[in-house]
Order: sequence, then C-alpha cells, then structure tokens
Amino acid sequence: MQHVFLIRRLVACCLAALLFMGIAAGTGGYAAAATSSAALPDTTESDVAYRVYTADGTPASLDAVAATLDTVDVMLLGEVHEQPGIHALQDSLWQRALNAPDSRPAALSLEMFERDVQPVLDEYLAGLITENHFLQASRPWTNYVRDYHPLVESARAAEAAVLAANAPRRYVNRVAREGRAALNALPASARNWLPPLPYPEATNAYRERFLAQMHGGAHPTNHAPSDTTDAHTTREAGPPDSPHGHGEGMTRLLDAQTLWDATMAYAMAEHLLRTPDARIVHLTGRFHVAQRTGTPDALRHYRPDVRQLVVYFDVVADPDRFEENAHANQGDFVVLVEN
Repeated sequence: MQHVFLIRRLVACCLAALLFMGIAAGTGGYAAAATSSAALPDTTESDVAYRVYTADGTPASLDAVAATLDTVDVMLLGEVHEQPGIHALQDSLWQRALNAPDSRPAALSLEMFERDVQPVLDEYLAGLITENHFLQASRPWTNYVRDYHPLVESARAAEAAVLAANAPRRYVNRVAREGRAALNALPASARNWLPPLPYPEATNAYRERFLAQMHGGAHPTNHAPSDTTDAHTTREAGPPDSPHGHGEGMTRLLDAQTLWDATMAYAMAEHLLRTPDARIVHLTGRFHVAQRTGTPDALRHYRPDVRQLVVYFDVVADPDRFEENAHANQGDFVVLVEN
C-alpha cells in the first residue's frame, strides 16, 4: 500500500509540474482543452437531414440560398444554438461566401463575441498572438471550439474580416437593471463599443414577439450557452414589474434585448462603410432575426440601402413538414433540420 501511495504522489507531482509549465508558457488547462483537435466537429452538410423552403413554404435548396450571395450585402443566419446540423449548414454557406468567384471580400460577423474583444480578435487573425491567449482574453462561448472555431479559422486562413458584433454583456445588464438612459453615464471609452446613443427603439412587431415569448416562459434568445451575454444579462435584472408585461421591468428587458440587436447591426453597418463592397455573413440566435425583425430592423435604421437576406433555422422531427403557423415568413428562407 505504501508503494501505491508513493506512486500516486509521484503522478500528482508530475501533473502539477506540467500544469505549471503550461501556465508559464501561456498554454494553460482551459485554453489547451479549448483548442484540442479531438474536440473539433466532424459533422458536414452531407451528414445532415434537412429541407430548405422559401418564406411561403415552397421547397428550395441550399444552393438557392447560396445563389443569393451575389445579390445581398448581409446574409443573417438565425440559428438554434448548439445544434450540430445547423452549424454544419452555416459553415457550408460561409465557405460559399468565402470562396465566391467574384472579388467581393467576405466578412464573418458573430453574435458570439462582444465588441470590446475586437482588438484581441484582430490580433489573433493577424498572427500576433497565440490561439490560447486569444481564447483566454476573448470570453468565447463554451461551445466555441465545436461550433464556431472552424468558421473563424477559415476566415483567418483567407485573411477575411471577423466582426465581434455583440454588445458587452455588462452594458446590456446595466440597461436591464436601470434602463436605457443609464448608458449615458458611461465614459466615452465604454460607449465606443456601443451604437450611437440613443439607439433605436424596438419596432411594434418586435415588441409583440418579445412579449409573447416572455409570457410563454421561454427566453427570447433560445438558451445560448451558459457563459454568454444571453444568459447573464436580463435574468439578473429581476422579475418584470407587471405580469402582463407592461411595467418598467419588462420595458428594461426589451431595451436590453434591443441593445444587442442595435449593436450587432451597427457593427455590420460600420464594416460596410469601411468596405462598401463587402459581403457579410452574420451568425446569431434566431430570435434576433425572426420575421425579419430585431437585428434586421436595426440594420435598416443605420443603413436603409443595405440588401439583407434572413435564413431562419429550426430543429424539427420531420423536415419534410413545413408548419405554416410555426415557419411561414420567419425568414426569406427557412431551413428545417432533423433533431
């Protein structure tokens, strides 16, 4: 038994030494696990059971969706988070945008990174820092490696822009707690990561969708991974003041939700000003783009001339069944993926 105890002590000491060396080299446990090639997905478009429809339920194809890349400036992909089949189809569309035969520069826009980490993301894309340091400093979602890493890496290899599009969660939480006017107290350095204040109000259609979703007991951003903006902002603000959704609390929650949309839209609008011929593929939770409201509303506010296309994804038991009540007009295209 004493020999077993000594062996265990030796193994423990060796592991501790390896961990210390990893931290010293900037490749600590979290980042090393996050970049393990064994964690990368192997699901591809050909592995996915899915059907594509137009807004009215007419059968279409992913090729038809990709063909619109020639005619739009922004393609918004509204996902159900953490669904491998959906991420495989999104990756396919991004690859087609990246490798389109024309000369328009593709850009990848992500809800999954907040705007204040854009300098860190740019440093990684330029090869100035390691991927481990990038992940340690950029607050990635817990499913980043499995679901978004391949897209970012292909953008990096092609020297394409990647936009950290979302509002920093701390400011969204401030709105949820104190209201949109509370952003005025932020210093200029903080407001740099937000759209110009005041940011646009929710449209009536978006407000109605938001209230219906909240009254139904579901969070409007489709339960993003646990360390995301979606999970940590509005929920900390406390319950709405009125069970009917007309109190100040519900208004603050809607304003917090709208800040995400306005920030993502403004990030894309800014990029289109810098690169007028760019083609942007934007990944976000489907609530942000359903029925062409939310982020599309805000993008129309900042750039009315921008040509947009919304692709709405859903996970269903039978992709061959297009349910009109659930799917009609949710996007310009609706993609149903088998669960």
